[in-house]
Amino acid sequence: MRTVSSPLGEWTHHEHRVPHLVGVLDHIWHFDGHMVMPRERTFPGGYIEIILQLGPLFRDVLPNGARGALFPEACVNGPQTRALVIEAPDERCCVMGIRLTSLGAYRVLATPLHHAVDATIDLADIVDRSAAELSATCRDARSVPERFARVVTWIEQRLARNAPVHDGIEHAATQLLHHHGQVRIRTLREHANLSRSRFVELFREHTGFAPKQYARVLRFRRALSALQHGAPISRAAFDSGYYDQSHMHVDFAEFAGMTPHAFVTAPRYPNSPSVPERA
Repeated sequence: MRTVSSPLGEWTHHEHRVPHLVGVLDHIWHFDGHMVMPRERTFPGGYIEIILQLGPLFRDVLPNGARGALFPEACVNGPQTRALVIEAPDERCCVMGIRLTSLGAYRVLATPLHHAVDATIDLADIVDRSAAELSATCRDARSVPERFARVVTWIEQRLARNAPVHDGIEHAATQLLHHHGQVRIRTLREHANLSRSRFVELFREHTGFAPKQYARVLRFRRALSALQHGAPISRAAFDSGYYDQSHMHVDFAEFAGMTPHAFVTAPRYPNSPSVPERA
């Protein structure tokens, strides 16, 4: 658990990782507190999150900066290919996030998510009554560890009854994830023994991304993490597999809506790449 008291607000943050769910679940997080700067710019990471709002609701922020609709109490943040801005309620809030790998989301939710790119959708539209059950059981839990345990049970139950994934696509997505996108797509397709069109179709169905797009997002995520932890821009570009800084600038313009220098100099939440913004 981390307790934060800073000019950005006051909150507690918990994280929980489950070794036997590696490859499906990255981690579960729990936030309880209040933020001074209401808006937060988030970046693509190659994952999909289930969000449970256990208090006042967050809302979307439209590309023109206007306030959008409130998010559903239990929702899914689909595959992200650009920066998204969200706005917190102007009061203390409590939120849980279930960060799934892209392939893990397909296994847990048992539905393709390429139709939800850069969108937030109601979890009930995907899993029906199971969404309300998950929200209720987490809200009724007596502690954060108990909430984590109930989420893990929910995931395990979903995995037990959902169909397995395509072996070739599982191998491809896993290799790309482990190597930060630095694997030849053709090699992965040949290993899967699929035609080019069928490989792309199945990959999008299983992860929400086209293969090359997923590789780019993972490379961008690595660069973002390097900059977040203090690496010089030139070193972050080289270590992440970019040809040069200009090459990395192209991805930052598309995926972050800002330059690497702007990201480095922006205020950020502790242990997070997200950037706070004023309304």
